Amino acid sequence: MALEEDVLFKPGPFPTERALLDAMLDWVRKSLEFGEENAFDFVELIIESPLIDGDGSLAELRAAIDSFKIPVNFHAPFIDNNIIDFDYQIREGSIREYEIAIDLARSLKRPPSTITIHPGRMQPFLLPIWGALRGTYFEQAMRRLGARERPATTSLCVEQLPATSNFFNKIDDIVAFAAKDYFKQFRLTLDTSHMWMCEDMAGFDRYFKELGPSIVNMHFVDNKTKANDPHVPVGKGVIDFAEVARCMKAYNYDRDVTIEHGGPADVLQARDFIRNLLG
Repeated sequence: MALEEDVLFKPGPFPTERALLDAMLDWVRKSLEFGEENAFDFVELIIESPLIDGDGSLAELRAAIDSFKIPVNFHAPFIDNNIIDFDYQIREGSIREYEIAIDLARSLKRPPSTITIHPGRMQPFLLPIWGALRGTYFEQAMRRLGARERPATTSLCVEQLPATSNFFNKIDDIVAFAAKDYFKQFRLTLDTSHMWMCEDMAGFDRYFKELGPSIVNMHFVDNKTKANDPHVPVGKGVIDFAEVARCMKAYNYDRDVTIEHGGPADVLQARDFIRNLLG
């Protein structure tokens, strides 16, 4: 996301899908260049449409990734993606996008260590009718994705979402899902802003205590409001990252940390801030 503003938002809107695809491929290349030039351990790429729309786009994306040495992780598509939607066609298309992400991972010279997926959401007005089916739709999607062949070194990580998703956001619910047999082959992505919005700071200790071994990716992003997730740069909001770091140390977290917000300078400052916290 560090280069999203400069590469996508400022030049847009794009008049054709080809122009948008070219801009997104440029976004991928510049992100990987930035990662290599600044000695990051990996870059997490958001692989939204049209990057994954058809064999031609996928071939160009694959070639762009394979032309760099820096490892990548994937954040699978999430814009308008919803694997628990009440509409079958939307659920089906959303699952298919995740299957494409898994297949792309298999085709790379260096497969990603994580693919982060969103567990879905439901609008409040739909809860009285379809709300009880959220778990059913989620299980159907998870079983299908779990059966998809993927690289042995790649973890499928389900991300805790903010309260507005009305699903997979509270620790009690996530613990219950994590205990189900079909979920055993999945892992978790912990987003600091989403956690703070849903559980406040006390949630971090409990999340690590009850789910720690399953957390293999963390999204570091700050916030100033419980109402939404504006992706405030780390250290510029109100989240107590010293407490987050304490929990990471207490529960021996040693897996991926992704700085998730816009602006190259902010990302470099956030890395220094996090390194100082973790010592």
